[in-house]
Amino acid sequence: MKTKLLFGLLLLLGMSAKAQTCNSNTFNSPGAPSSCTYTYTSSGWENASGTPIAAPQSIEPGESVCIMANNSDTIGSSKFKGTLYISSGVSFTGEIDSFTDATLVIQGTADFSTNPSINDSDVYIHSSGFMQVPGQLQPNGTSMIHVVGEMETLADLNVTGQAEMVVYDGGKVTVANGAQISNDVSNCGLILVEAGEVHTGGGSSLINLCSLYIYEDLVLDG
Repeated sequence: MKTKLLFGLLLLLGMSAKAQTCNSNTFNSPGAPSSCTYTYTSSGWENASGTPIAAPQSIEPGESVCIMANNSDTIGSSKFKGTLYISSGVSFTGEIDSFTDATLVIQGTADFSTNPSINDSDVYIHSSGFMQVPGQLQPNGTSMIHVVGEMETLADLNVTGQAEMVVYDGGKVTVANGAQISNDVSNCGLILVEAGEVHTGGGSSLINLCSLYIYEDLVLDG
């Protein structure tokens, strides 16, 4: 079954009056770490003792990387299993190949230079935050993406497996080229798919409680 061309769906029924809640999901971001294992400021990188270091390449569980000034380094080339925090008003335009069992707290801008693999990780994009990937975005495993600010993928978006995404009131997700939704996506904000088909079906649950714009086809697969 297809719905043709410029599918604009505006359903307000059941929308929560609380900006940080959508379809029983709550935006429970951990916020800024109380202390940071590795910190980048305008003076460069330093560890928790304040000693200057190179950009960290192995981030273990329980460790944190705090970006407090504009940065374009490669981080976590060996592993990234801790917390990435990007402060409000700050831009990170560097490279992180893979997040595994990680937490991303984005209050500033995360404009990744390459597509990060997101595995069993939680992403929190605050109202002041913006995250962009240059190609496909496919959260894997039990990853959960929470959007109160803005997120943009310059290719397609795939929410499959056990991964989930929640777009809260005021949040915006822009997809340049189609989407595959085969698990839960709750939308209380705006999802804009600028080109390509959107496929839903199987075990998916696309719960649209606000604005969904699809400029080509919505395909309901079984």
